[in-house]
Amino acid sequence: TTRLVGSEMCIRDRIYTVSEYAGQIMSKYSDNVQIIYNGLEDEYTNLSDTKKTSNKLVFSFIALVGKRKACDIFLKAITMLPESYRNKVTFKIAGRLMDEYAQKLKKQYSNCAEWIGEVTDRNKIKEIYLETDLLVCVSRDDPAPLVVTEAAMFGVPSVISQNVGSTYLIQDGVSGFVVPTEDVKALCDVFMKIIDNPDILIPMKEKVRENYLKTSTMEAFEHCLLYTSDAAD
Repeated sequence: TTRLVGSEMCIRDRIYTVSEYAGQIMSKYSDNVQIIYNGLEDEYTNLSDTKKTSNKLVFSFIALVGKRKACDIFLKAITMLPESYRNKVTFKIAGRLMDEYAQKLKKQYSNCAEWIGEVTDRNKIKEIYLETDLLVCVSRDDPAPLVVTEAAMFGVPSVISQNVGSTYLIQDGVSGFVVPTEDVKALCDVFMKIIDNPDILIPMKEKVRENYLKTSTMEAFEHCLLYTSDAAD
């Protein structure tokens, strides 16, 4: 018997989900929760292939702009930065404005970031990742956002909130940063830490790429899917 529980797949009372964070939530429905990480085809094979067009750091938010994705936390952290710090970074927001709430955010913080809008061209999306030094994904709730996996594929570390399930890719201080959910100051502190010492990102880029190769390629996905299926039989 197969059924869906939310976005998860349930087969004969086993629930398959995409992260440990989601697994903890789904454990109320079953004692048998299996984790299968999302897999993505590897589009990036040369970590030295960058598209940087300026000496500024680039911090990017790539997602639908709405309350759940916490773009407001990103914007508030930008405004908390001293001007001398803000001037050293280009802040980018790439994503469709979901609703009136998002429209108001853009109007209120129009000068805080470069508002790119929705991007559907894959080559343009790749360019944004290659320009980015840090992906910002501090959602209020997000089981396993594909943008964090894509960023890891391109060797870009992320700062995520504790309510983002991508901790198999992002370990705090090792392959990125983890901050408390909705904590504007903690996010601002991460920004300042990087601006003060951009070199801390160098080993993180290598480590997050390594984590992607271990957990999130299509080969890793197929192996995990076959292993969990065999173990369940």
